[in-house]
Amino acid sequence: MTRSPATYIQATASKLAAVLLFCAMPLLFPPPAQAVKNDIPLQDCVKCHYTIVRQIKREGRAHRDKVTCKDCHRGHPPADTGVIPKCNRCHQGRSHFALANCLQCHQAHRPLRIRLPHRVTQPCLTCHTEQYAQLTANPSIHTKLQCTACHNVHGRKPPCSQCHGKHSTDPAMAKCTGCHAAHKPLAVEYADQTPATVCATCHEEVYQQLRASNAKHKDFSCAFCHRRRHRTIPRCQMCHEEPHWPGLHQKFPRCGSCHGIAHDLII
Repeated sequence: MTRSPATYIQATASKLAAVLLFCAMPLLFPPPAQAVKNDIPLQDCVKCHYTIVRQIKREGRAHRDKVTCKDCHRGHPPADTGVIPKCNRCHQGRSHFALANCLQCHQAHRPLRIRLPHRVTQPCLTCHTEQYAQLTANPSIHTKLQCTACHNVHGRKPPCSQCHGKHSTDPAMAKCTGCHAAHKPLAVEYADQTPATVCATCHEEVYQQLRASNAKHKDFSCAFCHRRRHRTIPRCQMCHEEPHWPGLHQKFPRCGSCHGIAHDLII
């Protein structure tokens, strides 16, 4: 007997539903967790794993304060297998926790004693987004380096002299970061109190010209006029306003047309 198309479709749909239900059974009714076969008392761990227990007590942090050995290691070989857990069994919800191979940097029993492999950048960016934004927004030779080229130990800030020579032996320049931020070194910024001798290490000719001048400008530090950011060129009117009659300023809009350069004024 020939089946009608409606009957054929109904029969096919029933078979498909049965197959889908069969495939979904593990999700709908998951099997019970594998029972621990060798349930060793917690106080016995130290009898064999003394060094590890000591590490956890000293540097375990949350692994010491919030979990026990048995919370992570469920059972004990050889009766139990798979007792080394995946880190993401607990650590979830942040992009850093999605990285593969956690033990490449972290030690399970002292997780914040971090060992950085050679030539690494991408894993660092999951936490240090501000530093990365500075590097990309302010291109320099530092932008081209791997993070571990400078930070070969996590949390270590290397001295600039590890790669760079000093501008000067002037004690005022002992701290490079007074002008150069590590992640944007060419965006030079400095305090208003920066002495002129600091600037003179690069701008020696200008410094000597200013010292030899008879104008009042020589009494001011470089940072008084070139405030806070390197290559800031102030307008004369910031201090002097417009001291001459308007017609003269209109005819000579540039003060230097009559007075020369700021570091060697023609009075």
